Amino acid sequence: MSIASCLVAFYFKVRSVLLRAITFYIGVLKIEARPAYNRTLVNMV
Repeated sequence: MSIASCLVAFYFKVRSVLLRAITFYIGVLKIEARPAYNRTLVNMV
């Protein structure tokens, strides 16, 4: 294994973890935002 191939493998490992974390974070944000959004709608009415 050369240094370059190690770096590429490491990059793809980190990228997959980052993508999973980002999608999870966005999902949590959507779930968190929905009750607050509903509350503001109720407050406006």
